[in-house]
Amino acid sequence: MRVEVRCCCNPAQLLGWVELPVTQIQEGDVHAFALFDRSAVPKHEILRLPVAYWWHHMRGFDGADEVKINRESGLALKSNDTPIEKLRRIPGFEEAPK
Repeated sequence: MRVEVRCCCNPAQLLGWVELPVTQIQEGDVHAFALFDRSAVPKHEILRLPVAYWWHHMRGFDGADEVKINRESGLALKSNDTPIEKLRRIPGFEEAPK
């Protein structure tokens, strides 16, 4: 299952996707990833990311100057302030375009 990874401070910011060996996720799940290391001295590092429900409201105007509110929401892995450089070390992580 392909799952979004979103910024914990700004859930509207999609950081990327990872493939999980599950058919469904639920809020409160925690998924662990063994981070890939290309250094000469391999180290074992585990990154744990929780599944969280996120939502984001976007306001805009249509041609008649009426306020339109679009709401996006869903379940995603929460980055927990993990730097993008570390997320890139998750095997199969696909970074979102900027």
